Formats: sequence, structure tokens, C-alpha cells
Amino acid sequence: MRQRRSTSFGFLVASALLVAAAFAATFAGCSNEREVLDVEAPGVDLEVHENTETGELNIDGELGEE
Repeated sequence: MRQRRSTSFGFLVASALLVAAAFAATFAGCSNEREVLDVEAPGVDLEVHENTETGELNIDGELGEE
């Protein structure tokens, strides 16, 4: 005869899954930067990002050799 698991075990598992899902949803995609400009052309790769909290601009780029 099979023994039934207690309902508190099921509640514990459901609660753990809910907490894990909430944690993942909270930190998924939480970036304080947004892309302002992205230029990709032969010999040039330029990206400009703005920090949404401070307004600071970060410029990353590479120039190819000619």
C-alpha cells in the first residue's frame, strides 16, 4: 500500500518554486543602461549606452585597420 505524502510537503515544494520564480523574475533584465546608438559599418563598430539613473553616457567602439 502506498503512503500519501503530507500536504505540508506539497505546500513546501510549491512555496519554494514560487520563491524561485519570483527571484528569477525580479533580476531578469534589470539593467540600468539603455542602448542609445549602435553603428556597425565596415571598419567601425560603435555603441553608446546611457545610464538611466545618472544620465552618464558610455561610448564603446572599435575602428578597423585600413
